[in-house]
Amino acid sequence: MLKPNVDLAYIIGFIQIRRSKARNRRALNLEVRACHPNLNLVRKRIRRLGDYVSENQKDGYISFYTSSGNIEDVLDETENLKHMPRFVLDDRRRLRAYLRGVFDSKGRIDYVEHRIKHSSFPRRFVRIEVCHSRGKILLAEIVVVLKQEFDIEARLNIRSDAAYMRINKQDSLWKLVNNYLVSDPKRKELRRALNEHAELIAIDAYGRLKRLSNAFKQRGLERSAQKSD
Repeated sequence: MLKPNVDLAYIIGFIQIRRSKARNRRALNLEVRACHPNLNLVRKRIRRLGDYVSENQKDGYISFYTSSGNIEDVLDETENLKHMPRFVLDDRRRLRAYLRGVFDSKGRIDYVEHRIKHSSFPRRFVRIEVCHSRGKILLAEIVVVLKQEFDIEARLNIRSDAAYMRINKQDSLWKLVNNYLVSDPKRKELRRALNEHAELIAIDAYGRLKRLSNAFKQRGLERSAQKSD
């Protein structure tokens, strides 16, 4: 029997964000690239679910298959993977594990570059994005939970081909890191990028302040020269 614990929460989150429905109502199937950075973590968690677990490798992918008597209950609770499972909503540890599975599975760290007027440095703003081809309902639920439970602001962008959930604000990304809603090595990369951005802003702010100070001094000298004339 599958127990509603953190391991199941993580695996369901990992699977759900990749798939719009279950292929088999009597088993959980998960396919991961052999080079996926969280492969060992996935392997450890899915094996701790118990019952029968098989693992096969083909064409650069690792396929996991686990069967249990109550998998249909989990699928019914999520309406065949369309909604967040209820068993993660009443327990904060399970909720964190579920969201960690989501971001570990499909969370993509991206950078957007902007040049601010009067700035000497191009600014690289880090963000994290999760894409789901048919999961707009699921992503909408995750956006609400992130805000209500962790005060993390995420935006949902629905296109004809897919739905995209993005977290752009730096303070929300820090909350994602500090609440351990993403695992290493992605968490380390995100934290490093946020620190680098903060350092650049501090340097650039000092540079702009110095330029403004010099401009005021120059204006003062010009006014003094005009008065003396």
